[in-house]
Amino acid sequence: MSTQEQPTLPAEKGEEYREPDADEQDTEKATSTAGDDAFPSLTVDARGVAERFRRVGDWEHTEALETQEIRLSLSHEIQSYGEWTDLIAPEFNPHRPTVRKGDIIDRLFDQLSEHYERPSASSDDPATWTINISGSAAAWRRFFLEYVQTGAEEHEHAYHAVAHLSQLLGPDIAGDGAALAALDLINEYDLDHSREQFVEDLQEDADDE
Repeated sequence: MSTQEQPTLPAEKGEEYREPDADEQDTEKATSTAGDDAFPSLTVDARGVAERFRRVGDWEHTEALETQEIRLSLSHEIQSYGEWTDLIAPEFNPHRPTVRKGDIIDRLFDQLSEHYERPSASSDDPATWTINISGSAAAWRRFFLEYVQTGAEEHEHAYHAVAHLSQLLGPDIAGDGAALAALDLINEYDLDHSREQFVEDLQEDADDE
């Protein structure tokens, strides 16, 4: 949950301005840096067709359920690395796709009431659903460099981050922020990794606007 700082009002006429003392400066510093320690802002949005169940009737020994097909929109802000591994995928393999839209959607449904169900739950890539993980380039970069630890040296760690971002962009799960983060890492660490996919993703998104 984000908080907004109250604006500083100008001093009233006749009120003498004074420099903040050491305690006040420490308080201001803590306030200004508190947001830096927050988990990178990554949000999962999903839209598609679902089934909703409703109990009907009031019989003592008989249960009847009514099924209604509805369009559902889900939004979930990832709060920790543990949530990421629970929601997206336990492990990434940079040499083969491991991200499946169906798995992500099913995990989102696990957090809902038991009265909702996704049709064709076994499908890895349900055509009736779209999913997007949104975040700024800074958030994606920080997430993969600070939270996804590989035990590798910094240069190799950056290469793994780019490979993982490529996996998320391949099935159109991530957006511009992920592409920009990948290009930034390739340039900064002079990685031997193709830029083509990330540039094309940005161009396609620009053409769609």
